[in-house]
Amino acid sequence: MLQAVFIGELLAPSQEIWLVSPWVSDIGVVDNTDGAFTGLEPSWGTRHVRLSEILLRLAARGTRVFVEVRPDEHNARFLQRLQQSETADRVQVRRSPVLHEKGLLGDAYLLNGSMNFTYNGVQLLDEWVRFDTDARAIAEARLAFRARWGHL
Repeated sequence: MLQAVFIGELLAPSQEIWLVSPWVSDIGVVDNTDGAFTGLEPSWGTRHVRLSEILLRLAARGTRVFVEVRPDEHNARFLQRLQQSETADRVQVRRSPVLHEKGLLGDAYLLNGSMNFTYNGVQLLDEWVRFDTDARAIAEARLAFRARWGHL
């Protein structure tokens, strides 16, 4: 599911993308081991492409990227990769000690549920997720995410 969402984003980038998860790891989200997606980004090579790379590529293409996590050491390496890039000005990070919500929101979809964006959350644990393309659900989620960030 995540691979399909991110390939769709690379083909038609959202104006905004929101990644909200208490814990985030720089997991591989696009399997390019066979080179099938090299046309989207030739520098990837034949390997798994990490979440930070996808978000930074989207930022380079004009997407405003919002990431909300808990202020936990687990998230530090992922956030460091986002903030040390040439497109860091298009990536905004918010840390919330009470964050429990999880989701990924683009212009045309909402993926939410119990899954953290970590290896365990994506690969190992039994998680509940919902993929929604309903315009009302997307708008409500965007308003809720923006309200937590203040005046966006």
